[in-house]
Amino acid sequence: MSERPQSPPNPWGDLRGVRPVKVFSRLLREGMTEEQAKSAMASFGVSSERAELCAEAAAASGEVLRTLLPGDICLYIGIPFCPSRCSYCSFVTHSVQKAGKLVSPFIDVLKKEIVFAGALMRESGLRLRAVYMGGGTPTTLTAAQLHDVFSCLSSNFDLGTVDEFTVEAGRPDTVDKEKLRVMKDAGANRVSINPQTFVPEVLCNIGRSHTVEDVYEKYALARDEGLAVNMDLIAGLPGDTESGFARSLGCAADLGAVNITVHNLAIKRGSRLNLEKAPLPDAAAVGRMLDGAASALTGGGYRPYYLYRQKRTAGGFENVGWSKPGHESIYNICIMEELCGILSLGGGGVTKMVDRETGYIVRTCNPKYPYEYNVGEEKILDGKLEFFRFYSSSADRKGEQDVRA
Repeated sequence: MSERPQSPPNPWGDLRGVRPVKVFSRLLREGMTEEQAKSAMASFGVSSERAELCAEAAAASGEVLRTLLPGDICLYIGIPFCPSRCSYCSFVTHSVQKAGKLVSPFIDVLKKEIVFAGALMRESGLRLRAVYMGGGTPTTLTAAQLHDVFSCLSSNFDLGTVDEFTVEAGRPDTVDKEKLRVMKDAGANRVSINPQTFVPEVLCNIGRSHTVEDVYEKYALARDEGLAVNMDLIAGLPGDTESGFARSLGCAADLGAVNITVHNLAIKRGSRLNLEKAPLPDAAAVGRMLDGAASALTGGGYRPYYLYRQKRTAGGFENVGWSKPGHESIYNICIMEELCGILSLGGGGVTKMVDRETGYIVRTCNPKYPYEYNVGEEKILDGKLEFFRFYSSSADRKGEQDVRA
């Protein structure tokens, strides 16, 4: 009888949690040198390669932290609609094929939330540093609907302080020249076009309706509009191989995407992949995919700048954002390392209130599902009040400390 293949040892050892870079950064703040912090990570059983990833990501986080002014926050806008649901997805998102009638009332409530939060923002003295529109797939909306939301945003928030404005256009089949022009005119300077794979058979396996050719076409359209392009790839998709993943990685890098995030497939309980028990690459193969990605991207001039872990992944590996120097995403770093407050509007948005001096964090959540969001206006607006009260209280506490000093 042949022995079952053994899973590779967990490269994160005994370290638990989503944010290992926060552990590394804390060690540095406590006075350790980078090498001492790496040794401390090794004492948890973290491999030298993962400790090095943490060191590079912590350096990127530190650079952003040094540029954050008191009162700087980020803004997230959640659009919980997609053209269809991918087989690996368990996010809170609705297919417009089934929930199209919810889109228009959703936009009406979102605009009310934008107006309300914008008024509070003007009174608060807080400043926007980065804006991220995600989902779902925001570009599921029509160009006219996107224009409506962006117009409301620019009328109610000061976007002149924003260094980074990203729109998630993850499904290439939802992107066209008109929508990209609307984004650019609204002030967006980044767009995420996410192939997940460049292997046609694997695209079919995960329920994606776009083609490889679509990715190239939409990438060119975005660059013609002067937008920097982020791309996501997923290691461990059904039917993928190590050579297929390496080919996908090469395609994204050859295009010149300024950010490439390499995800380790997480098998979510509510996803079709989990329900259908689809055959997947084993943990050892996924580990080799990720190691190959690190080698290829480093050789191509990319550097790791943020990472996080998820449950239910093959081998317990991580997701890593790789960037060309100078193109690190401020928003990705701020939300993952919890460097500042995140004001979240729209469906499923999670607002984070962060006291930067104490590290104290409070979270509030908007309703997850479009219908609940559409009928939950009063609760949604109350959540925004809580955000601005938190920062008002933080400022009062700081003022009292300054007076006593």
